Amino acid sequence: VILKADDDTFVNIFKFYNWSLAETTHHQISCNFYRNQPIKRNPPYCSKWCIKPWEFAGWESYPDYCSGLAYTFTADIIPELYAAALKTPFFWIDDVYMGLLHGQVKDVQRNSIGYMYSYLEDEIVHKYRNLTLQVPTTFVHIENITNMYELWNLSLQRLTIEGKQKLNQTFLQRQNIL
Repeated sequence: VILKADDDTFVNIFKFYNWSLAETTHHQISCNFYRNQPIKRNPPYCSKWCIKPWEFAGWESYPDYCSGLAYTFTADIIPELYAAALKTPFFWIDDVYMGLLHGQVKDVQRNSIGYMYSYLEDEIVHKYRNLTLQVPTTFVHIENITNMYELWNLSLQRLTIEGKQKLNQTFLQRQNIL
């Protein structure tokens, strides 16, 4: 499984790793899908996301695409993504561009994992501090770098002894050490 995450995203790599072992198959894209997102063309209201009149001319909304915060795909679709990139004109909003490429992959399974995302970093930090509370959030948009470090340390604290042993054993097996 390949994970793409923005640099301002905290990834609970332990939760992600366990999820990827249990939930991923072949020919799959997993993300928080955006559907029918309106195209922004009015400069006072769209800041850096305004597009030019000739970009997506005649379109009112973008094709479906993944939130750029984080998404995953299986390695077996890389050749199809590459082939799609060779024939798809470049578009500067990378999330939308990847959606254009994903849309050309035949028979791909689209797995919606929006429940694993949060843009409410302070709320998630507060929840992570309660070490007995189960928090499904795996990807968190971060604006305060201090929260990134705190979430990392809290993620380590949340690992059980069994969880640490499982991660170590699986890692060693994959490295052909065991």
